Amino acid sequence: MEHLSARLIFDVIARIVFNFPLHAQTTGSQDLEDLRELILLVEGQSDITIAYNPVEQIKRWWRRRQVLGRLHPSILGKIHERFEMLVDEKIVPSRKDPNSILDLMLREHVDQEGMTKENAKLSKADVNLLLTNIKALLVGGHGTTTDTLCYMYMLLSKSPHVVEKMLQEHIEQLGPDTEVSTQTMVESPELLQQLPYTDAVIKETLRMFPVGYGVREGPPGAKVTYKGRDLPVDHGVAVSTQGHDVHYNTRFFPDPTVFKPERWLGPEEIPRSYFRTFGRGPRACLGQNLAANELKVILVMTVRDYSFECVGLKPNDKPKTTWTDLDTVFGDIVFQELGLEAKPRGGMMMTVKKRT
Repeated sequence: MEHLSARLIFDVIARIVFNFPLHAQTTGSQDLEDLRELILLVEGQSDITIAYNPVEQIKRWWRRRQVLGRLHPSILGKIHERFEMLVDEKIVPSRKDPNSILDLMLREHVDQEGMTKENAKLSKADVNLLLTNIKALLVGGHGTTTDTLCYMYMLLSKSPHVVEKMLQEHIEQLGPDTEVSTQTMVESPELLQQLPYTDAVIKETLRMFPVGYGVREGPPGAKVTYKGRDLPVDHGVAVSTQGHDVHYNTRFFPDPTVFKPERWLGPEEIPRSYFRTFGRGPRACLGQNLAANELKVILVMTVRDYSFECVGLKPNDKPKTTWTDLDTVFGDIVFQELGLEAKPRGGMMMTVKKRT
């Protein structure tokens, strides 16, 4: 399920970045395969048997060189093609309503007095900056959303009552069947903001399986107090924040191992500081609204017609940890793997069946 979901989400973020499809779901996208291989190469560096093995490092350097040798020309070709088209047709992308993120990035480069087809050129520094940012958008824009979708289908597979309540909301707000609902979303996308229960399902999934984390560097003299002791966190110490400490704390979320979207719809609003998945402040996730809307659209277009079931579950006889007992239902797949994000273990193998 992870790889199939990645193709779907990648097609969405690629369309937003470039304003044309890369066809990952149909013919396949070499760009996606190359990005995912780069991610695996980076993730492997946390393994000491790889990080301190010179032979393995040479192999990985060579493989990374091969992958980047395909990926960089592919992305650069898209950048230059779009830049030349904007210059040729004398189009200055709108700042408020651009056709793509790439258009917004190129705006300042084409909005220059006296620019013509003959003298239009992107500097090496500009090209490198565009390339780096587009790679970051493509990686960040598909990985965490893919992970969340997998965990959501996993939780819904054991929660038919949640599925039914969500379906009822879709029928009431968007229409009696998937075809009508899809057309309604196209004509009135603002209705996506009128799906509070669906939104609660997404939040509850992210509470139970936060896929991101933040890393900060403390300023000189920074410290934290733990059990009466002051612990220094300056001089280059990386401080990582992650959601599990709060999300599974019974002080903030009673019955934390129960998948209960209703907790987000109660009379007492849950303080924003209790929900740590997207981070807080100026460094909060830039794509959180996009991710939420993507997931809403996907749920509307799938859960009414299809059911999902995890394959090869091996529930544990007793919990392996003190903070969750979900492994007695799903087995070890509830323990997320650490990569660039906290991702599904083993790719989230599932069967998908047409609902009758």
